[in-house]
Amino acid sequence: MRDHTLGWVQNSSNFENLRNFVEAFVPNSKRWNYIMKTLSETDIVRDPDVRQSLKTALNQSVVKLNFSQLVGTRSPQNDKNSCNAIGQIAVAGQRRPFVDDWSAACFLRWAECLGFVKTDMEAYWFKLTDRGRLFASDFVVSNLNDNEALVQGLMEYPPVSRILKYLKENNSRAVSKFELGQNLGFSGEDGFTSMGQSTLSYLRRVDNMKDRKKLLTDVEGSSDKYARMICSWLSCLGWVKQEPFSLENKNFKDPIKCPWFYRIEFRGENILRRIDGVSIHPSVEKYVSWNMLATKAKNKVFLRNRRAMLLNILKSKKSSITEDYIISEMEKKGFPDYIYELPVDFIGLVNCGIEIETSGVSKKNYFLRSKIKGLIIPQQKNITYLEDAKLEKLKHEIRRKTPNIDPRYVELIEISRSKSLAKIFEVQVADLLQKEYGLETTLLGGGWAPDSLAFVEDAGCSYGVIIDTKAYKDGFSLPVSEQDKMIRYIEDNKNRPTQSQGNKFWWRNFPEKIEDFKFLFVSSKFSNSSIQKGLEYIFSRTQVHGAVLNAEQILYGAELIKTKKINLEEFGGFFKEKEIYFE
Repeated sequence: MRDHTLGWVQNSSNFENLRNFVEAFVPNSKRWNYIMKTLSETDIVRDPDVRQSLKTALNQSVVKLNFSQLVGTRSPQNDKNSCNAIGQIAVAGQRRPFVDDWSAACFLRWAECLGFVKTDMEAYWFKLTDRGRLFASDFVVSNLNDNEALVQGLMEYPPVSRILKYLKENNSRAVSKFELGQNLGFSGEDGFTSMGQSTLSYLRRVDNMKDRKKLLTDVEGSSDKYARMICSWLSCLGWVKQEPFSLENKNFKDPIKCPWFYRIEFRGENILRRIDGVSIHPSVEKYVSWNMLATKAKNKVFLRNRRAMLLNILKSKKSSITEDYIISEMEKKGFPDYIYELPVDFIGLVNCGIEIETSGVSKKNYFLRSKIKGLIIPQQKNITYLEDAKLEKLKHEIRRKTPNIDPRYVELIEISRSKSLAKIFEVQVADLLQKEYGLETTLLGGGWAPDSLAFVEDAGCSYGVIIDTKAYKDGFSLPVSEQDKMIRYIEDNKNRPTQSQGNKFWWRNFPEKIEDFKFLFVSSKFSNSSIQKGLEYIFSRTQVHGAVLNAEQILYGAELIKTKKINLEEFGGFFKEKEIYFE
């Protein structure tokens, strides 16, 4: 089976377009006829052989389409008007009569999540389900709640119940997409990243319209997007209400209105009762696909298999089972020392919307409350195959050594190696320092400010830290340009000028009484012997002590802080112009 990620949806929220996509599978439907006419009478699909193969595929008595026929391939950079797939033609674009391959793939994921199309896990083709046919035939955009196929599909999709339940538990206030994203899926893992509530602190300090617009429209992690998409669907049905939230910012006359805050509605609470099987309703059987159990992580096949195995073990018993039993069964299936992975898998599955109850203190018992269906592990996928064995083994070892910190932070190891996740890395480092170390942190970022600040202000311990994070696969070498930037940050913090072009006055986030400052670079690793010389150079210019700290060691430090083996005063003593090693 080709590895196209299914199970989670971004950038698809128009139900009419979803109906059009589903109708591509229905011979003689309005959209099917439109696609056939387009293929026969136009040259939107320029290659005549591709045109004919797509027409042949649509002319089957039962339409079965593979991924390529539905989604196609990306257009060349200089040819944005080419089209080569049925799903692209099914949905009209904004400036042309078709969408690109990415948008077509999003509609395919959406249709699959709601059970409108069925996937053959081995041959990897898609065909219409009875639910999909009913959804398309009963579709009336003005009354979506009467479309029982749609309602049932949404109720069976576990992340919908996760969003509804989280909003219900916090119904005294509107909840942002960032808070929802932090509590959705396998939080922290590549493919389940969130910018977190810290984005709101950005907005409270932003001082120009360009950055303000970017924060409101473009800054979000993958889980934030999933949360926003799901809430947009539920808003269309009146299950959730979008409730813009106003933030005060002294740099602007009017408050900043954030559109992505949500509350559960009365109808949503009723749907949640139906999902849970309250009163006369039997509990809904949730559709859990193998694909949804990991998305972009390097070892996604391994992780999907491991999590599917856990669910199958839980599903095999009608009563609660012990932690020891789970660990024993997982070891039989090729997952040794699973005790260190169980917490992160458990949290992630619950955050996907799969209800797992726990009891007990030192040794937990687990009970799968949700009824689940659809979970099939592809036969040709090796159960314990690792795409990057070294990385996964390192994360496993760190979880073994850090039992007292949130296991999701171990994903910093992978995130720190991806330049595309640099902003997420900044957020996660600041979040870790605040929640696990106990430092107060503030996210900054931008060319004239460090990535974040951290400080402690107690009677016996008071200092501030200027932090730059560097997400690099092969490590960070602290070049002269980065040394000079840190020197500028330190000097700006010392001098605190009242006027400076491009200056964001970021040092105002430090309490005024703090007089002791340090600097810190955080990266995946540090790649050459010149690191210490660079740190010593910064100290010689500023007389401010500093250090570098890799992603692995920052986690070990969190464990030592949580277990009170060191305190924040002792942590401050590690800044001595060298790399910090806790172990």
